[in-house]
Amino acid sequence: MPSPTRNIFQHLPEISINDSDLELELESDNLQNLCPYCDEILPDILPEKIQKQLHDLQKKLITEEDRQSFCIMHHAELKLVPLGLSKGYPEFIDFDQLPSRVEKFKKDLLDIINGNISSYYRDIAMSIYKEVGYNKAKAPMVLINRFEIFQVSKCLFMLQSLLIIINFINKL
Repeated sequence: MPSPTRNIFQHLPEISINDSDLELELESDNLQNLCPYCDEILPDILPEKIQKQLHDLQKKLITEEDRQSFCIMHHAELKLVPLGLSKGYPEFIDFDQLPSRVEKFKKDLLDIINGNISSYYRDIAMSIYKEVGYNKAKAPMVLINRFEIFQVSKCLFMLQSLLIIINFINKL
């Protein structure tokens, strides 16, 4: 069977491009720095961490994972970190001190676990267990959805903190 006929475009009108049009386009591009991967507006002066990451990426063949990693990092550095700092969250967390800090809340945590104190987060977890059952509640997709409910997945240090706290609670 022969291939279908293809449209051949003939006698298309020429589009004239003036040098001044090109200059205007170049000037408008210079007004804003855009991320080369996601086109998000970046500040004129990039923080050192973002500059270094971008410089390192320009030296090698870039994978999609590299692009995503860079965009996640610049989004976190430029939006999430300042938001957290404005809300009083610390810029750095000493994860080695976290278990001793959680230890101070041992009595309250045990009361929450035993249902003696009301907890918004325990109530959500218990409702999920009741809705889908114990085994399904531990399934990866249900856990991911639970992280989205608790808005924990947005920052790596929060996930690390959560894992330390969960491990501590499991030892209780």
